[in-house]
Amino acid sequence: MKILVTGFEPFEGNRRNASLEGIKLLPDYMGDTKIVKARIPTAFKAARQRIEALLEQEKPDRVISVGLAGGDSFISVEKAALNLIEARILDNDGEQPFDTPVREDGENAYFVPLPVKRIAQAIRQRGIPAKVSYSAGTFVCNFLLYDLLYLAQKKYPEMKCGFLHVPYDEETAGQMQEEVPCLAIEQIKEGILTALEVLINQEEELQQPAGSIF
Repeated sequence: MKILVTGFEPFEGNRRNASLEGIKLLPDYMGDTKIVKARIPTAFKAARQRIEALLEQEKPDRVISVGLAGGDSFISVEKAALNLIEARILDNDGEQPFDTPVREDGENAYFVPLPVKRIAQAIRQRGIPAKVSYSAGTFVCNFLLYDLLYLAQKKYPEMKCGFLHVPYDEETAGQMQEEVPCLAIEQIKEGILTALEVLINQEEELQQPAGSIF
């Protein structure tokens, strides 16, 4: 098996992005499974170009993309992606599209075909806060997840994709002018590793609720 793991470059004036710093710490192999790590631009057009090139080059069996959710104190395992771009801020190329579909010919939304409840539970069992999330936002993170799920349906039917959102790491949080939630970079790395272990072991989804009332 080959798993592609991606993290985003820093954005919005930050010098670090915990998603990228976390994947840098991953091994190149987990048993017989090759782990390919890649940096993704935090820009809509460039992110699409990069992920399409990576999929063509690597042809991974699984893809786990990791993004930053600054302000959270837990790892979010995403369940769905919306066919919507609504950028609250400029991307790193100075673009700010809004009220725009990710793909004109795509579905309104795609669901992640991975055992997201199982992944969240496994991360929590390592002592790291985690939950299933039902919204990946409307910025480049959701854009990338939607694009991956779209391409899996249209071009790579054997490929399965998912997405994790991680908080600020402790170094980034220490540079903020006000106190913000964070996780140690080792916890972030461990959370990503745990998700990969679930995929490698081909564990099935938990048959129990994990929803939200708001």
